[in-house]
Amino acid sequence: MHTTGPMTPTDQLSDITCVAFDFGRVVVDWDPRHLFRQVFTDHDEMEHFLAHVLTPDENLRLDLGMPLAELVADLVERHPDSSVALEAWRDRWVETIPGPIAGTADLIAELLGAGLRVVGLSNFSAETFALVRRPNDVFDAMHDIVLSGHHGVAKPDPAIFELLCERNAVQPHNVVFFDDAVGNVTAAARLGFHSRLFTDAATARHDLVELRVLDATPGAADAARTPPRP
Repeated sequence: MHTTGPMTPTDQLSDITCVAFDFGRVVVDWDPRHLFRQVFTDHDEMEHFLAHVLTPDENLRLDLGMPLAELVADLVERHPDSSVALEAWRDRWVETIPGPIAGTADLIAELLGAGLRVVGLSNFSAETFALVRRPNDVFDAMHDIVLSGHHGVAKPDPAIFELLCERNAVQPHNVVFFDDAVGNVTAAARLGFHSRLFTDAATARHDLVELRVLDATPGAADAARTPPRP
């Protein structure tokens, strides 16, 4: 249920103190097709490459900490006919993320302004994340970031969710978790997180209003805390 006025602490769900965000397709617009549309001239060839060569399982090896160059060398050895595309992925990986997801940085800023703890929980290579972090200040605003590439464990493994809780001194019921992958959302929900599928920032904000974490009107709570001018 949406609220219609400024919220007081007693109006909030008292157990929610933290909001966790996945990164790819949630904070930044990650999609390997952004790069490979420039490499392949045929759409079907590109999709075949992503289904049979640079598969999600291979990308997970990167996310779990394998160096990008080492992974590409292994893939080129197994798929020599795809060497041009694979080497482009190695050399131009940053082009898989052309920019941020609209509205997410503003939502994070609003949560921070409301006093919520904001953290990141992502299957992401530490090596490639360094390339993304530099031009995206939103990551520096977060209280904590838990990456699969730093810890060698990835969603939906419960261990990475448990690590997030340990590092941030929270329990699952204290955390709202946004992810674009249904499997990760389901895994988090089973552990007791307030887990929501991310489609866009506006819908995520709607979810937070329904959870009574944010006020229905952006900025209303801040305005309510600002004393009137004499």
